[in-house]
Amino acid sequence: MIDALATNLVFLPLHFSRNRLDVVIDPADTTLTDRSSLRYALTLLVPTFPQSSEFTKLTTLIGRERPPQISGGLERFDGAQFRIDEVLDGFLETQKPAFNQTAMSIVPTMTMPYCLRETVTGGKPAVSTELTRPKEWIFKGGLTNEDFAGWADRFFNTYLRDTRQFLTWQPLAKSVSLYQPEYLYFLLNCSPVPAIIKRRIQVTYPDGRSDVRTLDTLSGASLNQVVCVPAGMYPNGLGYDVASYDVWLSDGNDNRISQVRTFRVDSREQEQERFILFENSLGGFDTLRITGQATEATSVRRVSVEIDETASTAIDVAQVRIIQAEGDHSLSVSTGYFTRQASAWARYMDELLFSKAIYLVTDKGQVPLLLTTSELLTHEDNADLIARTLSFKKAKVEQNFSLLPISSAQAGRPTAWRGIGFRQVLDSYGKRTGLGAPIRLRKYYTDDGTDVKPITEKPNAVGNADFITPTPVPGVVAGSTPYGNAAISRTGRFNRSTCPSGQQGGPATISVGAGKYGGEDQADANARAEAEFASLDTQAYADANGSCAMSENYTWNVPANQFHIRFSNPAAAAIYHNDGLNGPADMGNTQSLQGQAGQFVYLAGSNDLNFPAADANWLLYSLGSPYANKRLTLYKNGVLLRTQDFTHNKDGYELLSLVGADGTGPAPASGELYYVKFEDR
Repeated sequence: MIDALATNLVFLPLHFSRNRLDVVIDPADTTLTDRSSLRYALTLLVPTFPQSSEFTKLTTLIGRERPPQISGGLERFDGAQFRIDEVLDGFLETQKPAFNQTAMSIVPTMTMPYCLRETVTGGKPAVSTELTRPKEWIFKGGLTNEDFAGWADRFFNTYLRDTRQFLTWQPLAKSVSLYQPEYLYFLLNCSPVPAIIKRRIQVTYPDGRSDVRTLDTLSGASLNQVVCVPAGMYPNGLGYDVASYDVWLSDGNDNRISQVRTFRVDSREQEQERFILFENSLGGFDTLRITGQATEATSVRRVSVEIDETASTAIDVAQVRIIQAEGDHSLSVSTGYFTRQASAWARYMDELLFSKAIYLVTDKGQVPLLLTTSELLTHEDNADLIARTLSFKKAKVEQNFSLLPISSAQAGRPTAWRGIGFRQVLDSYGKRTGLGAPIRLRKYYTDDGTDVKPITEKPNAVGNADFITPTPVPGVVAGSTPYGNAAISRTGRFNRSTCPSGQQGGPATISVGAGKYGGEDQADANARAEAEFASLDTQAYADANGSCAMSENYTWNVPANQFHIRFSNPAAAAIYHNDGLNGPADMGNTQSLQGQAGQFVYLAGSNDLNFPAADANWLLYSLGSPYANKRLTLYKNGVLLRTQDFTHNKDGYELLSLVGADGTGPAPASGELYYVKFEDR
């Protein structure tokens, strides 16, 4: 049985590095008398090295503001705009799976935090301001222009929250063969990050039986890192006795954090099959199984020189000699017919056209290729059998020929990896665990301890065979943090839609306690809290926790020859009736009527009152602070009757007529429903 979805996760936003990322600095004071000398500067701050909590200046971009625009009597100030995606993309790197990788691993280089410092100087009167924005994250990937327009700011914290999608656009179900390399990538932009991540699989057999297994686990992953997940049959210990299998990720309590992807086993023998491993638009690596015919060709470029040898007239002496021969190997293959979801797979071939890294998987390793095909038919109405032909060129130039078998590993000078730098290991809430680990690893020779030259370093990432596990840090208490988040308590964007008839829904107050989240800087802690607020700011939360208030649209069973009145805030309002000759009140719920007997006398502060529909001598009380500026909004039968602005007197109240501002309106009729709202203005 597939694990139930984890519902306690908050998904944080990131930015795409392969789509346009513009930063706008707000315009300087619009009242400046001279704006011609204004200068805007944007400084980019990036980590000193991967996973570092310290930032260093990368570059400063200098710009000018767009001239103010005047249109239709309106003046618009746009400020200064800077584009930063191309600058930051170069600091990110995708990572293909290791050859024959069988265990999950962490890819720490696909995401990176950054800060922006904006400076504005110049103008008359002179201004000089500087502001460092909160830390943000960038992700090495991108969307089509059409999708980016609608999802740029919502893909990571909304779309991935709702779909839990792996980083691929392949159809959800896929046919695979026994030795087909398959990998899935998953972004951990969720908080809290699970302390343990499990690779789970449900295997289904031809007779309908199924079982669920945990294949391996991963511990110590950090926020916004990417997990590489082997998903092929062979690494998962499966054979052709399996009909299909499902793969997903769960936390340590078997709560599913990812979507479920289905792999159907194709046990048919193929005369030939090849596997193309390529980088997709979301930074993961997908596999394309090639089952059609293929041809390979070699083209050689030769450089020859003419020589003048002694006895050059001899028959075995050449006057022209080849001094260099370089060859290119090309591969032309047919995909074979797509047997399931053919149209979807044909459209998906666009992904291969845009790929920046392509490999042919062979027995000896992953051979880099260049796709020479520049155009593919990706859609055709009413197509029956669909296949495509692809042309590649090996990305390495050959100068020789050989036919050796796969080599066995040979012992060389022994090497190992030592830790460089230090970082606190944080728990799923960003608080310290009491453990610490090196930030990166440096390769060295174990016989004398010297560094391998050139200096070779890599991140100390979970899932790496050389990973140095965290160790206790003296004096650090588990659960402590140098920076706790500030408390949040504010209303959400959505109004409750589940209020009873006659009541109007209001927003819910969303609270995140101070110190619930931590971080190695204040921005990290606050960002986690803000992410929880954003995840709770939904219609469902408002429906469960939002307020309900009286509404102008309500129904009531009113007795014959009576009318009904309802107040939005009965504690600050009252109604009474008199004989029209400035006599005392005889009906209503004012303080002066308290303790008197009568059919239509009610307690002060009461609501939903019935009165006889006899005359127009009805007055409304607005109660509150002295000299408060108020507004009456009055509805009859759900239709706005009038609004009236007024000010409380020195005693903190005001009297207004129910039937009209001048008291000469029609008297309430039998069955009419009045709704009275007094509000500040």
